[in-house]
Amino acid sequence: MKIIWVGSMKKIFYIFFLSMILFPCWLYSESIVVMPYRIEPPLDKISGDDYAKMLSLAIMFTKDIDVVNPSEVSLAMEMLGIRPEKEITAEHLHSLGLRCRAEYVLIGILKKSKGVYYYENVLYSVRNDDILSRNSGKAKDLYSIVHQEIRDTLINLRDIKSITPKAKADVAIILDSSYSMSSEIDTVRNSITEFIGELIGKYGIDTRVYLIPSSDNRSFESMTMHQNSIKELRQRLDNIKPSGTAKADTILRSLTYAIENIRWRGDASKDIVVINNSEVNKIFLAEQYAKKAKDRNIRISIISGGRVGGDLSDLDRLSELTDGFDSAISYHQRLFDPQGNSYEIYLQRGRVFYSLGEYKFWRDGILSRKGKNTQYVKTPEYFEELYTAKVKPWPENLAQFFSTAKGISIGEKNPLQSNIANIFDELKNYGFKKDSSFYYGKALISDGNISLWVRIRDRDVLEKFLSYSQRGILVKCGFTVSIAEGEPYGITLTPVASDITSDYITDFVRTSLIDIVKNKDYYMTKGIGRPPVWFINVKIENVESYIHAKDIRD
Repeated sequence: MKIIWVGSMKKIFYIFFLSMILFPCWLYSESIVVMPYRIEPPLDKISGDDYAKMLSLAIMFTKDIDVVNPSEVSLAMEMLGIRPEKEITAEHLHSLGLRCRAEYVLIGILKKSKGVYYYENVLYSVRNDDILSRNSGKAKDLYSIVHQEIRDTLINLRDIKSITPKAKADVAIILDSSYSMSSEIDTVRNSITEFIGELIGKYGIDTRVYLIPSSDNRSFESMTMHQNSIKELRQRLDNIKPSGTAKADTILRSLTYAIENIRWRGDASKDIVVINNSEVNKIFLAEQYAKKAKDRNIRISIISGGRVGGDLSDLDRLSELTDGFDSAISYHQRLFDPQGNSYEIYLQRGRVFYSLGEYKFWRDGILSRKGKNTQYVKTPEYFEELYTAKVKPWPENLAQFFSTAKGISIGEKNPLQSNIANIFDELKNYGFKKDSSFYYGKALISDGNISLWVRIRDRDVLEKFLSYSQRGILVKCGFTVSIAEGEPYGITLTPVASDITSDYITDFVRTSLIDIVKNKDYYMTKGIGRPPVWFINVKIENVESYIHAKDIRD
């Protein structure tokens, strides 16, 4: 056959030829081959294939690199005539890497002596056709040696931060920065800082805080955003000096701005927390604002300070309409008359009470609701309510209010106390720490002996579970285990791996629900991954999605 070269064809050939010589990167992908290890001496419980699969799985969970399927590796080795128990050369590793289109090949030896595991390995670069490193180490058990080997050998590969997707929270804080907040501002600053600090530090939530000072002296340009930075947030809070007034229109403008103009993340929980210490007497359509918020999956929570009195307003109703949190700060102060007699004074929602003995539970709130009644109606029986129109029932006026109402002179007084820290703790538990908004849904799983609900933090897992639930078949899924008092069996399982094939899974990472229930401490600390992932054959009995499609007409 005679080939006639056309000019353009020659050019294409030369470009292709030069690219193969100068830029061979197309031959390799950012992936690694883990070959079956040689076991010395042979062990009854684990084979070289098993150990290679455990390494492959652990690399998938801890390092940002693809791992070639063990079945594909076995097939390539068979085609190339490579046998782990025989002599293996650099040429073997290079040929295997090229066939699997991988950049690295890992091969080694696993030993056990006097109850201790030892490894020796070689990390080979296919691109450079050279050995990158030789490594060795030891550990007390099989799972530890796997992680130790990865830490020692793949130190230059980027880590995956967490197997479990990190929860995200967008929090807009509308802070009454009017003059009425002057006596409260220090306590409020501390409580906000501690609240956000725990979301970020203690619970590991990826948190964006939008701080919106609200008064007639401030514009929306004063809003600032702080992502996972307590220091910046605290500095901004310290720079806010109370001034001006905060009427209903001021707060509503801030609320509208937060709902409509903040760039809320689609995969984060969305909360607006209004901290208000000004009277909001204006009647407005709370349903209108609530609908705008709910259309964007935003909850609105209201925290009312000591200058807010009377019954619940339309502003307070927003929390109920959006499934938010609502609370009014309680205050306590101990006063002494000139004779040394003490009086315990309490304030909440513009109502002042006193008693001769301290009410130990005042931090839980002085006034409580009766059923779903929106009025603060229930108080401790031995409280006496105080009345006077001559003094405003404000926290900073408690001593004067008591003296005027009872006609008793006051000598010394203890510092004023409030329960705002408790309120933020309650808000955290109500809306963040255990909230379903960090989850895409939940599923009822069963292994034939035990059934329990699991919450789903990964959208891909949710879609897989929805598909599995329609088939009614047993599926293999990886779960992390954590202790949860009050939950059935005292544990919670989080599904994190629903699409890993059986090629990677050995008996060393399989278990059952009943074994986890019996040995929960073991399954929380031992295994592959950080936290450990255990694979269970389960049937997906039911799935509830928290993702709701939006009506196109809205």
